[in-house]
Amino acid sequence: MNDDRARTPTPAESPSGEALDPMYPEPEDCILLSFSPPIAHAPDFIHLTCAYPGSCSLPAPARRVFLARKVTRGASGTLWDAGALAVKVRSGTAREGGSLCAEAAAYATLEEHYVWGSLVAPLAPRFFGLYVGAGVEALVLEHFGRQLHMWSDLEPDEFNDVLDAVLLLHSVGIEHGDVHPRNVLRSLNGGFRLSNFAKSKSHECPAYTPAGVAVRRCPELNKLWKALSTAFDLKLAMYTQPGVG
Repeated sequence: MNDDRARTPTPAESPSGEALDPMYPEPEDCILLSFSPPIAHAPDFIHLTCAYPGSCSLPAPARRVFLARKVTRGASGTLWDAGALAVKVRSGTAREGGSLCAEAAAYATLEEHYVWGSLVAPLAPRFFGLYVGAGVEALVLEHFGRQLHMWSDLEPDEFNDVLDAVLLLHSVGIEHGDVHPRNVLRSLNGGFRLSNFAKSKSHECPAYTPAGVAVRRCPELNKLWKALSTAFDLKLAMYTQPGVG
């Protein structure tokens, strides 16, 4: 009796059933994803193909992706540390959130603005593509810095940097939708990038007026400005206390 149901590819096997080289998977628009450590004798791989390409392609050795450490877990997926990469993984069994396609589109749009010069510097981690297969979606990004824990982690001269980043995001027509410290990454060399665009959407920002930028006209910017102002005042009070600084 024939079984016409689709069969889930086994580890290190393509959807067509072909064996794959675990070091350099072919074709180039695929990755091998493993939840096993790279030192494992025979790590299990899941074969994923590209569903939404990034403007940056992964070199062959980087297409074997080991998820080393779980960073955070949210409704839209689980973020993993994968060495030079950060990978958000969503399985088909997740009960909340939706596909990662919308988030991939936001990252891709920001990549385009950077490549074409609308942005002089990236606003988000570089995007290497969305890969799918075997009931798994994997959003592959550059590993950039560490998450903030609270706004007071910022130094006094850094508050405007975060507000400016969100202003620039709005200037290219994107509302982040979830601007919190955990979604702001700080590089060890300085500078910030925004992450987690799961709630982002197209946006025509009312803060941009013929007379200049009026932050309070935009709900997202106004909320951020109030939060940053409160944290800045607390930080400034700490720095001006006798015996501090």
